[in-house]
Amino acid sequence: MLTLPIKKKYFDMIISGEKTTEYRKLNKYYLARLFRYLRSKDLITLRLRNGYGKKSPTIQVSGYVELGKGSEQPEYLDYETWYYAIRIKEVIHVN
Repeated sequence: MLTLPIKKKYFDMIISGEKTTEYRKLNKYYLARLFRYLRSKDLITLRLRNGYGKKSPTIQVSGYVELGKGSEQPEYLDYETWYYAIRIKEVIHVN
């Protein structure tokens, strides 16, 4: 299962259902991790971790990976840049 770090603010918004898409910049790092899931018809399961430690809070989610331009996240306001958009369909488990 793929584990990705996420900021506390967005971690809490996903748990509450307020945020349904997580964005990752289209670069070599995420290309190696997310490209195989792109255009997949099947739901994928990801673990989003608030921090890098083994005891950091985590959410297990299911969703789809898409390629898109622009973003809703304030730190990614470059509408001319391509991003991976992880469309979260369900929060499976919060730990």
